[in-house]
Amino acid sequence: MAKKLAVVIAGLCFLGTPLFAQDAPSLADAARKARAEKNGTPSVSSQPSPAVDDATASPSSDRPSAVAARTGVKPDLNPRRDTDPDAAKKYDAAIRELFDREDFDAIDRLADEYRASKARFAGGFWKLHLMQSALDRPAAGLLTGASDSEWQKHLRRVTKWVEQKPNSISARTALAGSYLHYGWEARGGGYADTVSDEGWRLFGERAAKARNVLEDALGHNLKDPELLLTLMLTARAEQWEPDQQMALFERAVAFEPDYYYYYRLEAENLLPKWEGEPGEMARWADAQANRIGGKKGDSIYYEIATYLNCACDSDRNLNGMSWDRIKRGYAAVEQQYGPALDALNQLAYMAVMVNDSASARIIFQRIGDNWSKETWHNKKYFDDCRAWAKNADASITAASTTATTTTGIDVAGAFNAINENMLTPEGQQYDAKLSEALNQTYGPQIVSCLAKAADDGIPEIDLIMLLAKNGVVKQLLIFPPNGPTACLRGKLGAAVFPLPSKDNYWVKTIIHLK
Repeated sequence: MAKKLAVVIAGLCFLGTPLFAQDAPSLADAARKARAEKNGTPSVSSQPSPAVDDATASPSSDRPSAVAARTGVKPDLNPRRDTDPDAAKKYDAAIRELFDREDFDAIDRLADEYRASKARFAGGFWKLHLMQSALDRPAAGLLTGASDSEWQKHLRRVTKWVEQKPNSISARTALAGSYLHYGWEARGGGYADTVSDEGWRLFGERAAKARNVLEDALGHNLKDPELLLTLMLTARAEQWEPDQQMALFERAVAFEPDYYYYYRLEAENLLPKWEGEPGEMARWADAQANRIGGKKGDSIYYEIATYLNCACDSDRNLNGMSWDRIKRGYAAVEQQYGPALDALNQLAYMAVMVNDSASARIIFQRIGDNWSKETWHNKKYFDDCRAWAKNADASITAASTTATTTTGIDVAGAFNAINENMLTPEGQQYDAKLSEALNQTYGPQIVSCLAKAADDGIPEIDLIMLLAKNGVVKQLLIFPPNGPTACLRGKLGAAVFPLPSKDNYWVKTIIHLK
């Protein structure tokens, strides 16, 4: 009986795993709704209002060690991100511990130290950003099940911090960030047509509260990188005009040029899901890196890539970004700040996305078993990708020796050409077209060939093809050698595929039976 055929360009580890969650909620949806219903914008006071919604829970009911008890990790303000896979959780728990016991003086001292020294963890992560990120939502997180009473308790505590220390920049930033995230909690993570009228109302109202807090802080000449980053997030939520958002970005990088979170956010604004044009983000990121220049420019480019090319998105082609430049940027960051397991996991994930098994294998060796749940979501997916990277090199070596001897084709050279093609946006787009053609046009013709291969225990078939400018197959190599070679040659020998960008264009396709 014929089995279902799946054709994957990027590698076996993408198969059969429900990896990608729904895209992050698009505020472009909110923008379209707001522009269509300009009179529906909720009216808000122009004065800052730290008050929160009514609730009955008492902050005094919190135990000081509640966060540590929930996470099961010991608070640690200086975790080793280069060796400890739980370092991020430990630092987050330590900051929340201080917040839960309302040790606002300690938090402000830390924040002042971080601002003055521009302190970073291994991997280049800014301590100030990670500290503030732990303070703008309940411990349960954003859109992950925090109850309204937990949100109210959190908002009361951060409001108390503002009232006790009105000149605290971190307190104002935490309050604004909390209002903004509380707005997202009301809106929900679905598409625009799934959001209730009440959800839209609360979303707009809470974003406006965030803006009021930030404008008041700026009016008192409170200056802080995170304050401006939160204002950029609020500008997106309120859907300021693109030129206004870009002007705010320029203001932020003028204040702190190395705060790469600004570049990440503005780059995301240029993705199609935020109403950008296809390819606009990649061109902008390249231009910004070129403007900065040198290793610093490559580092910024890499930081944008790690934020946008993640397992939370369905784009497996690095959104058109250059893999070579990403690798250069990572090397520059590691040289300056040292390695971090979080960063290595992200780099391995991107290597898998572009089918760079050689780089992926080396990175996986450095990671060992210290996989990141944030990057891979589950251990099986991590293990599958690691196995693919390890076995790909061995299969290529064996295939090259056998095929060169029997066919006279330089298979190693073919693989080099394939990897070069995959590093370009045009090559990645062509691979997507080729995959679609194999599935839709030629899939039914070759399923019968693969049925016997599956019965023989062959899990996948590799097709290496040399295509002419007109899409005709000039050379066809099939691995493993004991696969249905004759059958596939008969089906694909006369095939005409989408037109490649040049003559003598090498491609590799993995056909996996599920």
